[in-house]
Amino acid sequence: MKKSLAESDRKIALVRGKNVQRMAVFSSFEEPEIYKQALQYVIDLKKRGIKTVDFYLAFENKKSQDAFESKKQEICFSPADFNLVGKYKNQELKDKLSQEYDLLIDLTEGASLAADVVIAKTNAKWKAGRANDERSFLLDFMIQQPKEKGLKSLIHYLDDYLMKFNSAA
Repeated sequence: MKKSLAESDRKIALVRGKNVQRMAVFSSFEEPEIYKQALQYVIDLKKRGIKTVDFYLAFENKKSQDAFESKKQEICFSPADFNLVGKYKNQELKDKLSQEYDLLIDLTEGASLAADVVIAKTNAKWKAGRANDERSFLLDFMIQQPKEKGLKSLIHYLDDYLMKFNSAA
């Protein structure tokens, strides 16, 4: 992943909350409650008028991914969608590689290696999530907050900082 990031031509730039038009939100489907909270955040972002909000959903395996009925704007993937060197076998993921986002929000918190691979390869001006020393190379901005506080709290603080507080001219 570090090699992928080093070879990337991604241009890191601070994005003001009021200017965000294209977002990627990453979550994993290990726990249905976590999925519901992340999905609700995506719905809220769309209601605010953000043009594009793509919801990337990481599954533990292909079997659980196949059993899930995905909705519009959900990009589902599992480790089976990559070959041994991390190249995409999933055409939808390949197509999304050309998409440029203003902001990427990582709600996976390292629960999925497949999600980390996709996050590393996603072209976003700014990538944000919960602070984690082992994953610091993936994200440009991290919120220091204990996991015990839960996902709703992380979403609240990320959203407050990135979309509201950071909106000043």
